[in-house]
Amino acid sequence: MKLKTAAILSVIVCIFGAAHYNEPLTLSVTLPSPAQVVDAIGKVADELKESADSNSLGNEAHNETQYAASITEAGDYSTGAGIYRVRTSWEDYTGQLGAYEELKNAINNCPVGYYVFNESGEIVYDPNL
Repeated sequence: MKLKTAAILSVIVCIFGAAHYNEPLTLSVTLPSPAQVVDAIGKVADELKESADSNSLGNEAHNETQYAASITEAGDYSTGAGIYRVRTSWEDYTGQLGAYEELKNAINNCPVGYYVFNESGEIVYDPNL
């Protein structure tokens, strides 16, 4: 990006310099051939496809159970007893701010308008009260 910025600044200096000295200015730009552009687009598309294929969550719709199962399989989080979730409602799992093993951490990270739910979906903390 720094190279592009330097090139743009150089062009601006040349334009103002030529205007100041009243000399004609000729700019020459070399563009890639259409075949090179198509080839580059194909490479990017292939990389994106490979990336999407390796992502197990990809573009598929998942419900909360599938998502929790995939996290557990990956070993990133535990969905065992004692997980407290910070959400606006139990049904809205997409708006979840966090899941905590310790209730005090969930309470500390629960802003007004959200609630702390236990694993049964019961509100255990309401910052609005």
